[in-house]
Amino acid sequence: MTSNFSIFARKSTAFLLSVIMLSCMALPAVNSSTETYADDISGSGIYNSILYGDLNKDLLVDSLDFVLLKKLLSASGSTFEKAADLNGDNAVNALDLSILKQFLLGSLATFPVANAFKSTETGSTINIAQNSTFEISLEENPSTGYEWSYSFSEDQAASLISESSFLFSPNTAGTSIHKIWSFEALKPGTYTLTYEYSRPWEEAAEPVATVQCTINISNPNENIINVSTNELFKISMQEGGLAGFTSTCRISDETGIKIISQAVNNPNPQISDWLYSRVYTFKALNSGKYEIVFTPKPIGKDIVYVINVK
Repeated sequence: MTSNFSIFARKSTAFLLSVIMLSCMALPAVNSSTETYADDISGSGIYNSILYGDLNKDLLVDSLDFVLLKKLLSASGSTFEKAADLNGDNAVNALDLSILKQFLLGSLATFPVANAFKSTETGSTINIAQNSTFEISLEENPSTGYEWSYSFSEDQAASLISESSFLFSPNTAGTSIHKIWSFEALKPGTYTLTYEYSRPWEEAAEPVATVQCTINISNPNENIINVSTNELFKISMQEGGLAGFTSTCRISDETGIKIISQAVNNPNPQISDWLYSRVYTFKALNSGKYEIVFTPKPIGKDIVYVINVK
């Protein structure tokens, strides 16, 4: 009796082992790039990820996703699925289905949506109002061990809202991703935001790449004008009235901003309390941050315009 039970136990164990081995063989292979998304594939919280084409969020793009996209297109009133927008036109339609089909047939390795992502250039200037949000966008390759880290010249300048990763070449080992950091501007002032591309464990090594940006955070109560070099812009001041208001104009740096002309619109000298507008035309000469101060006369507080020239 014992002998028969022993034979049965050995056969049962062998059968279970074979099932386990077959199950392991059936598991999909996940490459080093898509592993990056396993922690927060749902896109919740500060850190979130999108693997384009992966509609069922199994870290692969395959025929199952093709079926899901067809169902999505046939459903009325369906919500926008960002991972299905494979050409980056902010719409999900038959074009995306065609692109996914090309990918599955092997005639496409990278989805065209990759062209919609542009990296922030070093030396860039971002002009933003306090409590508004701004973004930094950079390419990163997790398979190399290199990653971007950032620092502000003053910690209180801004806070991180979200950090998002986007992958356009699924099922391919060693592919790059695109990362976008969203910040909230907290404290008015001018700051330097520095990104360094390095391996975290190589603390003594110099970063292989550096991106620096100037962040101008303005007070929302200020008058802000953003222009480009050699661009003309106008500012209008109200004058006249019972007090006979006029205004004078002072530029903080005339090498950066130049006054071109001033003209009075709709004057009516026959009416003593008539209000009219004086329109000043300026030209931006050089990049930088400038102030134009208008002083009302006979009374009144100075009116300050902050001019950001790219």
